[in-house]
Amino acid sequence: MWAIAEGNKDTEAENAHPTCISDYRLCADNADVINHYRPKNGYSMNAACQSAAESTAKFGTPTFPWLSFGGFYGGRSYIEGGTAILVEDDAKFANGFGAMMNVIVKCSYDLATNRATVEIDPK
Repeated sequence: MWAIAEGNKDTEAENAHPTCISDYRLCADNADVINHYRPKNGYSMNAACQSAAESTAKFGTPTFPWLSFGGFYGGRSYIEGGTAILVEDDAKFANGFGAMMNVIVKCSYDLATNRATVEIDPK
């Protein structure tokens, strides 16, 4: 019960005085966006990117490392442009013959709409 009450206080404080946690435009840089911003839809950017990648797979279910989409670009472009780019270079997708291929998955996450799209390239 105590944890719920503390969580509500955090939410009320965040609503009263937004920070990087609820507004990506208040983050210091791209790393701050990745490490602290929480999309309002409740899903992490990493989970949204993985889900988008899985939905594009043509031949079976791809595999990802335990902590997927940990790569990102430095700078402030996510804040200025409103799109976070997450990269996973250790994913495996099946080809048309059923063999798993190492690929690089680049995810563009729209911070305003909380939508992820992916590009998949062979390694």
